[in-house]
Amino acid sequence: MIKKRYIIFLFLILLVSFYLYTSNVQRYFSPFSSYEDPLETKFEYFSLGRYPDAHEGVSLLTFDDVSYATSANDVMKVKEITDTYGAKSTYFIIPRYGGEGNTLSSNGDLVSYLSYCLSTGDEMALHGYTHYPTEELKGKSYEEQLELIDKGKEDLNVLFGPIYGFRPPSFWKNSNTYKALASEDFLYCSSASIFNVFPYHPKEFFHPFFGDDIDIIEVPCFPEDYFWDVTSENFSTLYFELITRFESCQKKGTAFVVFTHLPRLVNLDEATGRYEALEMLENYLEYTSENDIWMPTMREYTEWHIMFLELEINCRESLNELILTIDSQKDISGLTFFFDLPDVIDTVYIYHNGDMIYQNDDCASDEIIII
Repeated sequence: MIKKRYIIFLFLILLVSFYLYTSNVQRYFSPFSSYEDPLETKFEYFSLGRYPDAHEGVSLLTFDDVSYATSANDVMKVKEITDTYGAKSTYFIIPRYGGEGNTLSSNGDLVSYLSYCLSTGDEMALHGYTHYPTEELKGKSYEEQLELIDKGKEDLNVLFGPIYGFRPPSFWKNSNTYKALASEDFLYCSSASIFNVFPYHPKEFFHPFFGDDIDIIEVPCFPEDYFWDVTSENFSTLYFELITRFESCQKKGTAFVVFTHLPRLVNLDEATGRYEALEMLENYLEYTSENDIWMPTMREYTEWHIMFLELEINCRESLNELILTIDSQKDISGLTFFFDLPDVIDTVYIYHNGDMIYQNDDCASDEIIII
């Protein structure tokens, strides 16, 4: 009897878990293993920089709800600020906001300016198809989700070329969303988590139920838009919360994804006559620039993260020499080594896929090498 109850109890746990995964009831909770650091950075004689070019942290600027109704001038306001601080942006675009007839292509000025942004290093990504209803994918089968995602991606492909990223409308997604994105060759999905978690591979968690066909990276963001309603009265409070959230991510080693909605970001405060949210964005970027923070697009960050996960590094000591061999089929430009060498070692060789890319016959014990 006890054994039978145990089996029933275990079955109920599996059934509830299956329901939560497929219905996305807990859409702000991430898989348990994404709370653990997936990157190996410490070795016997050196540590690896977590980010390229010895940057001390990473923050990703994302702007949601760009659509046919967006003014090119509003994007220009944002671009002027981000360019000042060398930060790249990822614009999450709704191709047909509110209905099939509301095409992004109908706003020629916006398309032209977004194309310019793309040419300077920013990224265009997909944010649903019509975003109507707000939880556009909820209740839809795999085939229905695939159709919407395919049509949205095709719209943006025609205007901007290959599209690599997706953010679900209202953050609603499930395993079928991941499968549809993988079948459309997306690189990443960026939805929400109420915790500071690392990027993770959904395949690791959905494989038992759905097979090994989900090849995509999830890059979670905290579901709080600090820029949604900034006024002169709450400016200081919201900015403090923004910086506190960033610092908690930096301390843990996770990426801080700045989640904003472009239409709200460019609101003019009638009381002050100023763009309070834009001023807060500028203050934030000034802070990050002073603290040597990497500000890439979502695609750039995801590609770096994947490279780091797949990186193979071996080292061996021979007399006074340290020989490092790196195996990677991906671009490792910017990979940073922070050395802590014993006095007996003064020569360092670094090989990449069999080719020597670095040699120093008089290496300092605390040498920093950027590939």
